[in-house]
Amino acid sequence: MYHHQDWTPVVFTKKTPKKPMQQNPEGFKERKKLEEDEIYTLNKITPEKSQLLSKERAEKGLSQKDLANSLNFPVSTISDYESGKIQNYSEKTYNIILKKIRSTPKKS
Repeated sequence: MYHHQDWTPVVFTKKTPKKPMQQNPEGFKERKKLEEDEIYTLNKITPEKSQLLSKERAEKGLSQKDLANSLNFPVSTISDYESGKIQNYSEKTYNIILKKIRSTPKKS
């Protein structure tokens, strides 16, 4: 005799209760507020470095546009570095720009 039922049995189980939320340590809110209120200062280029870039670029007869195109940088980046208005100064980028200026032959 066939029962025509080849299902597997379904078993219902109770869900385990969630662990209660852990309480924050004492002073947590005050510390977090102090961290949020902290003012971060961005790196700034020194006037001497920005003047050096401008001077050396001019001596080589390069325009800001020519220099930016050779480095695949926006012209505004070169302009910001030379004027000292760069928002987040990077020594690495500064060195790349300076190296490119120094390696470019002087235009006649």
